[in-house]
Amino acid sequence: MLKNIMDRIRGRKPEQADVISRPVQTSADMPRGGPDRLIDVYDSYGQRLQISLSEWREKVLRPNLESHRDSPDDLYNLIISAMNDQLFADVEVAARRLIEIDPVIERSHTILGITLMKLGQSEEATAILEKAIAQVGRTGTLLTNLAKAQFERGLRAESEKTLWEAVVADPNMDNGVLWWLALQNEKGGEEAYLEGLSSVCALPGSWRPKLWLARHHLEHGDLEQAERIYRSVLESGCFDAEGLMMISGDLGNNGHEAKIIELVLPVYEPHRHSPQAGFNLLEAMIRQNCWQEAEALISRIYALDMPPFKQILDNYAGRIQELRSHATPSHPADVSVTDIRWFSIDRPVWSYGLNQPVWLFRQKPDNCSKIMFYPLGLVGREEAVAKEEQEDDQGRWSRALPLYLAESVHYWSNKAALVNIPVVMGGGPVVFPYEPDGRDICEQVADQVEYLVTGSIARLSAGGERISLKVWHCQTGNRLAEKTIETNLAKDGNQVLELEYWLLKTMDATASEPLDPFYRRPTPDMVPPYLASLGQAFMLSLVHNDIVPKGKIWGERSLIEYPLRMALHWQDYEHLKIFFLSNISKAAGYGSDVVSEYAERTLKLLKDAGEDSMVSRLAPAAWKAFGMRDSFSVRAVQDGSTPYDAWISSLREERV
Repeated sequence: MLKNIMDRIRGRKPEQADVISRPVQTSADMPRGGPDRLIDVYDSYGQRLQISLSEWREKVLRPNLESHRDSPDDLYNLIISAMNDQLFADVEVAARRLIEIDPVIERSHTILGITLMKLGQSEEATAILEKAIAQVGRTGTLLTNLAKAQFERGLRAESEKTLWEAVVADPNMDNGVLWWLALQNEKGGEEAYLEGLSSVCALPGSWRPKLWLARHHLEHGDLEQAERIYRSVLESGCFDAEGLMMISGDLGNNGHEAKIIELVLPVYEPHRHSPQAGFNLLEAMIRQNCWQEAEALISRIYALDMPPFKQILDNYAGRIQELRSHATPSHPADVSVTDIRWFSIDRPVWSYGLNQPVWLFRQKPDNCSKIMFYPLGLVGREEAVAKEEQEDDQGRWSRALPLYLAESVHYWSNKAALVNIPVVMGGGPVVFPYEPDGRDICEQVADQVEYLVTGSIARLSAGGERISLKVWHCQTGNRLAEKTIETNLAKDGNQVLELEYWLLKTMDATASEPLDPFYRRPTPDMVPPYLASLGQAFMLSLVHNDIVPKGKIWGERSLIEYPLRMALHWQDYEHLKIFFLSNISKAAGYGSDVVSEYAERTLKLLKDAGEDSMVSRLAPAAWKAFGMRDSFSVRAVQDGSTPYDAWISSLREERV
């Protein structure tokens, strides 16, 4: 089990140890949970995984410390990660090695000094720190840790004197200043604390202590004084990422979200400042219903591609989408004045966007019998009028179920499937609050298709949905079969699969193998996310075909990457990887502002698939999407006579 986990984390063979993303965190004593407690790690796809601390030490930390023993920056980061987990004994050798190779003397000697103190070797820690001071001077960092070593040795008076010298040397180093202020508080309570804080604020170059003073004003209800201090610090430009996090956090904790937006947003730069400050800004914007500003900001933070924070961003993206849905409600679609078109899907929706790789997908004969699917009517709604809707769950399911059932007919029968969905040009899909009239539709399409499938979906008062399907014979207008199920589409896929089997049996489908050998029927637990991804892929197709503007898409990142999450979870389903590549190609085709964020993950997916895999042969579509024109030379095109060569040649010239 561990081998599989570690291989999945690294995306490579176990013997090739690599640094894995770990969230920076402050741990208390290691016994909390013990050596077998679970810790979070993140793979390069942004997935959160959990392994035990002991497994982390043996299988990841120690091999990485050894493999990076000659790289000062990598070794330093590994040691810091281990120190956050209180693994000081595990990094003593590495910390001693860091002193030998690190050109940053202050950094390496501080790390070793702290490690030795944690291991009860304060006298050696003192010597190490004094050696560094002799080489680079009496810096705030070195002096603060020297004061700690002196304190550990019982030299209290000497320690306090060294500590004040550290504060004067660097009045913005929180560890030293907070320790000194705590000592003042012990001596004389809050009055002494405030007096000491004022003294530190008066030191040359001091700005962080001013933020603590502003916090005091906020906690005592004096926003005006706190704001005056914040403006002074921000206007001076003398602040760092942690400073912005402190300002935004303190304002938020005291109920001043509007001030966070007013003061912090103008100076916040995601590539320079901490993501936590960005999260505070997003929280403030959501609470202030500033969803447009939040959308703009979250795009900038997403672009940094930080796996440990991706799930947090996804949560914020969902909340922003909810605000947007309330701000842009559905509205009636008047057929007499609205340009409504029928968008037809004649193969699986995830096979679109790849520039028609006929070498990959087998084709149905032109003369085979055809089945047409209509979107399900949303019955039981208050208004009995057709509406142009945004991407909500009910609307998506009304389209996703026909798309899935048509996909099933395509793969498991000798018939061809066609899904017709009405859309408002420049708007969005249309949903009807009633079940389509099967007989009426049959009269209109009898010369085109042999069978018709209609139906409805209704919310149940106890939760879940009631889904009804009807199968019609178009030439006679007769209803051949009907079935109703009750299920919860967001949680349970069993009933949907039963509906699928019923439909195939009704259509006399007897195929034991799918049309394309790489295709596999979803399992019950896959069905809910699979349905969601089909509905999302349809929206991407509308934008890709210039029917809907890209500004109409909600939660674009989630729409694009949903199949990737599924592909990583169900790794034996090759068509999920094709699904993701299709979404990437569609997004690139309509000029998505976020598609470049997926380049690294997409290329890794192709690499992990293996050079000889069917998925890796689709790599040129990814190169096209990410503008990697030089990569086309990797695939040698002979004379263009094979379908694959012709496909690659077309990608060089045509829109994906």
